[in-house]
Amino acid sequence: MSMCSLVLPIPPSLGYLTLTFKSFVLYFLQIQKCGTSLFNTLWLHFCPEILAKNPKLADREDLIEYGLIKEYPMKEWCGPKVMFYNYPLVGFHWPWKAPSTYTHGGGVVQKKGARMASDGKPPQEDEFHSFAMFRDPLERIKSAFSFRETTKLKIPHYSQLEDPDISLEDYAAEPHIANCQIKMVLGHRCHHYVDPAKLPVREALHRIASPSFYFGLTDRWEESICLFHNWYGGSTKPFELLNNRPTKRLDVPGDDKIHIMDIDTAFIAGATRIFDERLKKAGCVASH
Repeated sequence: MSMCSLVLPIPPSLGYLTLTFKSFVLYFLQIQKCGTSLFNTLWLHFCPEILAKNPKLADREDLIEYGLIKEYPMKEWCGPKVMFYNYPLVGFHWPWKAPSTYTHGGGVVQKKGARMASDGKPPQEDEFHSFAMFRDPLERIKSAFSFRETTKLKIPHYSQLEDPDISLEDYAAEPHIANCQIKMVLGHRCHHYVDPAKLPVREALHRIASPSFYFGLTDRWEESICLFHNWYGGSTKPFELLNNRPTKRLDVPGDDKIHIMDIDTAFIAGATRIFDERLKKAGCVASH
């Protein structure tokens, strides 16, 4: 079987490398309340035929993943080499898993145990590129606290106390709420309780420091998009600088005085150092 060659920019410190493989598998690690709008960049950048034939999309303010998946299905628009993990869901808050956990074929990446792909082989490490947005832990929790659209009682996102009048402090103190981001990076669901002793920060930072793991910071969006295009080419489009999935924040008196100390705090501090180093190498000018 012949192999296709795809040239991908990787961190400038490593230069440019030609990676030869049959496919380019994108894994969107979509962490709750951490920048779902990145999906728009992934879909429209790695499936360039969409914007080429529909240039007005670049100026739309209402791009969301559901519409893009429905109106521009991958098999028709993304080409034979580009595959999105678990299409058509793409991300939807599944935690990170190693490439060997999946099989792919025919433009679809599937969990083992599901219908087997035509070749039955998992993607190789150099085929498998992860994408994520991370966020200040307290800001993420504030956003989750305000997100109440999924329950009849209007309780905060994944709260187990079923109290619509719960305080932000009590919500943040629920044992399963903390450490969402590092849990997702290490293969656990955001809203499941995981013993903090089983959440090694060093391992999580090693994973996201990989040249095949792009991430940005929600609170530094423009720099994140700049870094994306430095790694993967192309130029910033108007839609990429918009928050297409805003959560209306509740007014919580004194929320600026609330402090949390969880493992996510240490993880995001380390991730920020990696991010800043990548920005320097990319030449992205800070705007925060």
